[in-house]
Amino acid sequence: MVVNDRKAAELLTRPEALVYLAPFMKGPRSLRQVAGELSTPIPNLHYWADKFLRLGLLEVVKVERRVGRPIRYYQARAQRYIVPQELVPMAHFEHTERVWNHRLWVALEQASPELLHQRGVEIRLELDGTLTINPSQDRKGSWDILGDGVPAVLNTWSDALLLDPPDAKALQRELLELFERYRRKSGNQRYIIHIGLAPRESDRLSR
Repeated sequence: MVVNDRKAAELLTRPEALVYLAPFMKGPRSLRQVAGELSTPIPNLHYWADKFLRLGLLEVVKVERRVGRPIRYYQARAQRYIVPQELVPMAHFEHTERVWNHRLWVALEQASPELLHQRGVEIRLELDGTLTINPSQDRKGSWDILGDGVPAVLNTWSDALLLDPPDAKALQRELLELFERYRRKSGNQRYIIHIGLAPRESDRLSR
């Protein structure tokens, strides 16, 4: 289902809202059932269900008559929603990046805390006047990240990569090719990987 309403699009790109919509995407549910699944108060779920109903993301599919108030069963209008690019707020991408960065950080700390704590921090003024803050090069102890007994973990950042456009494009292609090659494998351990590359236009060097 393609979502063309801006308010509906904004709601669908809020992770906290999707928590309440997801159970209704599985099939007809009463509010009491979903409240139990999510361990949330029914009035809170009423608030979200009303929002979804008004924006056409949820519908009442069955009403069960009984003594007192009837029981309404709700279901999402689709099991797959597509929000067009022009309706996705920038805040969504920023939030998603923060969420994934946090997941990566937690996974690194659980798998190999030595990786996060093996170095200090170096603050340095570069020749071009740029102030950089990076992990220091002095390693604590003799811990070897590439050792066979060490989990496959990696976390590295650099803002000092100096490339001409052709080399940058070559790096981009090689990184994606490498990722695709390993993505086609089917091992028994799930890994988080993040690959990023972008030019710092404000720091372009004049030659």
